[in-house]
Formats: sequence, C-alpha cells, structure tokens
Amino acid sequence: MSWFLLFVTNSVVVLIAVLFLVRRIERRIQPTAILEQIRAEIDELMVEFNQTTERNVVLIEERILRLSKLLEEADRRASVLRRDIDVHQGPVRAYGRPKAPSSQMSGGGDTPTRRTPESEIASAAPTNVAPAAASGAASAAPAGGAASKGTAPGPGGAAGDKRAQILDLYEKGIASNIIAARVGTTVGEVELIVSLTQRKR
Repeated sequence: MSWFLLFVTNSVVVLIAVLFLVRRIERRIQPTAILEQIRAEIDELMVEFNQTTERNVVLIEERILRLSKLLEEADRRASVLRRDIDVHQGPVRAYGRPKAPSSQMSGGGDTPTRRTPESEIASAAPTNVAPAAASGAASAAPAGGAASKGTAPGPGGAAGDKRAQILDLYEKGIASNIIAARVGTTVGEVELIVSLTQRKR
C-alpha cells in the first residue's frame, strides 16, 4: 500500500514538473515566433515600399523629361513667332509712318509730330547729320551755279546726298527702319544701298 502511494505521489510530481517545463518553454518560444512574424511582415512592407518608391521615381523622371521637351518646344515656337512678328512689323512701321522726321532733319516745318519709340531712339542719336548734309548741299550749290547759271540741281545730286546720309547714319549704328523714317525712304531701299556699298568695299 505504501509502495502504491509512493508511486502515485512520484507520478503527480513528475507530471507537475513536466507541465511546468512545457509552460516555460512555450513562454520562451512564443515571443520569438511573434517577433519573427513581425520581422517578416516588416520586411515585406519594406520591399513593397521600395518597389513603390522606385516606380514613382521612374514616373516622375518621365514626366520631368516630357515637361522639359514641352518647354523646349514652347521656347522654339515663341522665338519663331517673335521673329515672324519682327519681320512683319518692320515693313508696316516703315510704310505706315508719315515722313515728318525728314522735314525735321531739313530744319523746316513747325507742325508737331507724334512721337513713337523709333522717333525717340532717333532723337537720342547724333543729330549732326542734317547740318553736314545741308552744308554739303550749300557748298555744292555755288559750284553748280558757277558752272551753269540758272540751272537747278539734277535728281542725281539729291540721290547722292540721300545715299551719303543713309551710309552715315548706318555707320553710326542706327537701325534700318529708323534711317528710313528719318531720310524719308523705305527700309528696302536703305538695305539695298548699304548692301551695294559693302559689296563695293
């Protein structure tokens, strides 16, 4: 009887010890498994985040490249449009402006003229061309009178003075449309005279 009680007691003690050890082992293993699971989930999230970031970066680079091409195209069209506007407005300004500046250079006429940006630039340029042309014409007039009395100067003399005046203004750096307005001619004639003179040189 005592042997049976001893066996039962030992069995109960061993069972309690086994249960206690299993419980402790489970407590130690369970946090490790949870941590491993959390780490695995974090790794998956990081991989997805990196893939999403790379994809977004590629999309942003493509859009930046497309935007750069659009800006280059817009700049090119703007430059072409600006050049076309300058080309079309040049003859309009030359032919549509009254020939009042020529009368101002010759020193005659008291009628007020409307000031334009070209006239302001022309007024800022040296104005000693008209006196020089007038003095040249005055010096040429007595010589012509001495050679042939009672004869008026021919059209060639006026054309020569205009040509000299155009070349003088061009050498001073004044634009062709302003020269045409001051002399009283067209831009095409000014450019033709300058081109022929440069070819002769």
